[in-house]
Amino acid sequence: MQPLINKIYNTKDEKLNELVQLAHDKFVLPNIEDRIHALEKIWDAFERVKTYYVEKNKKQSVEELIQLVANKNSGIEQLINDEAKALTSIGNTFQIRHFETNKIEITDNKHVDYLFYRMISLIHLFLTELE
Repeated sequence: MQPLINKIYNTKDEKLNELVQLAHDKFVLPNIEDRIHALEKIWDAFERVKTYYVEKNKKQSVEELIQLVANKNSGIEQLINDEAKALTSIGNTFQIRHFETNKIEITDNKHVDYLFYRMISLIHLFLTELE
């Protein structure tokens, strides 16, 4: 099994695959601006994966995706659901997806690492199931 940080994904959604690859390519660079850009791209991938089932609305799509990866384990399903909601909130609170003046700026590489690894873990779970 490939490590999740440099895994190349092959889902039917090429744009999603590209976003994750771009995020990885920027994340491994030493410059904080590149790494923050990687954080933005991995959050973009998260927003995209939530609409993977295009015939459904976003809420229905993400619910189906969570059920798929939970594999009938209600405890895991609740855990993944809680994590997805928490990450959505983080993306809306910090300067990851939104850059209004009331959003919290991320300026420390340790914080970029923490947030990136947290998000890539969830993305990895979703995308390996969709391959």
